[in-house]
Amino acid sequence: MSFTAPIFLWTLLGALIPLGIHLWSKREAKTIKIGSVELLRESDSRQSQSLRLSEKRLLALRMLLIATLALLLAGPQWESRARNQPLAYVVEPSLLNRASLNAFLDSAASDHPVYLLRKGLPEWGEPHTVPSGNPPPNYWQLVPELDSLGADSIVVFTAAYVQGLRSRRPESSGPIHWVVLDGEPARDTPVLARKIHEGYSILTAQGDPSYTAFRWREADPEAVRRIAYPGRDSLQLGSGPSKGKLPLFDADTLEVAMYHTDSLESEQLYLRASLAALSGYIGQPIRVQGGVGEPDSIPSGTDLLVWLLPDPAPEGAWKTLAYRDSPMAGQLIEQGDCPSCFTLTSRLTAGNMVSGYFGEQLLSLLDPGKAWGDLPDRYDYRQLEAGELAPRRLPMDQDRERVHRAGAEPWLWALLLLLLVTERLFAKYRSQ
Repeated sequence: MSFTAPIFLWTLLGALIPLGIHLWSKREAKTIKIGSVELLRESDSRQSQSLRLSEKRLLALRMLLIATLALLLAGPQWESRARNQPLAYVVEPSLLNRASLNAFLDSAASDHPVYLLRKGLPEWGEPHTVPSGNPPPNYWQLVPELDSLGADSIVVFTAAYVQGLRSRRPESSGPIHWVVLDGEPARDTPVLARKIHEGYSILTAQGDPSYTAFRWREADPEAVRRIAYPGRDSLQLGSGPSKGKLPLFDADTLEVAMYHTDSLESEQLYLRASLAALSGYIGQPIRVQGGVGEPDSIPSGTDLLVWLLPDPAPEGAWKTLAYRDSPMAGQLIEQGDCPSCFTLTSRLTAGNMVSGYFGEQLLSLLDPGKAWGDLPDRYDYRQLEAGELAPRRLPMDQDRERVHRAGAEPWLWALLLLLLVTERLFAKYRSQ
């Protein structure tokens, strides 16, 4: 047995309090003179002996009651030790479609437990396949659950996709061996389709375990057909089954409202040139409105407001890029006081626009793919090395044991209640 707060064991000395009170009440009796003893009955010696015995029982109950309360304050726990299982296998669900791995797991499962690498670590079993297209698990977030398996050695079969690292590198108390299986060879996978004017363009993911890139290509009008399903139109490639169906998005014109002073005329020219170049790069029209001076109102549907004026920019549903000179800033565009507020921190020149990656920063404000959600991320095929997945190792003895602790409070509370009821019944019966 162990205690969560052993310092409270000092309160066990409180069990001596009832004993002290008992001894104090047994001090030498005082002599009281009375006139007559005729009406006093002779005391029955057997009854007096019973009375003294009952008082001792009551004393023991009260001492045990205080001792039980002291143990409750100390927080007792029962401990049981068990040896770890020697080996456990964990497999990423997306790999269960591989016949060779399934064959190995079928033979290994007869001697060692096999778990799935996802939240809860469920045991592996039928069916052996999982739906395709699911994002990889958060590998490092599952390390504490892997430690809880209580195995001397854990072998994890994983695809080790880069997008599966979404937390800080954890610490592990046991040996975890990551086995990274080779990814699929280079492939060119359609991700989504976009309607531009009278035609369509298709975003394709190209990559292998070492790189991933996205490219736009024009779709052959005769090889695609537009179909509808609840929630969104889609584009079907060729005349094959529904597996060639792509989600379809409209390439709406991005609306930019820009207002400036005469002193910042060159900045608005640089911005217009950058927006024109970005329009050609993303294949989506960008319309710029505005001029010199403060407007009466901001056009409806504005996606980005460029405010090169000294007065505070008006608030709205759009993103705002306002000029505020900041020599100590690290970038040309930095986050402002609100999620949709951004600051142009310096006057623009051809040199600092190139060296400061101004085009990339401006493109992130426009966010032309916000309607796509995380669709492109699902096609990131890059993989990590096994060493890059390994968590930090905590020092641990070679001969490890699992220590299971269970709180003893429920039993002590039940005993305390029983002692309290019994003590009150004794005290009432003996008028103590």
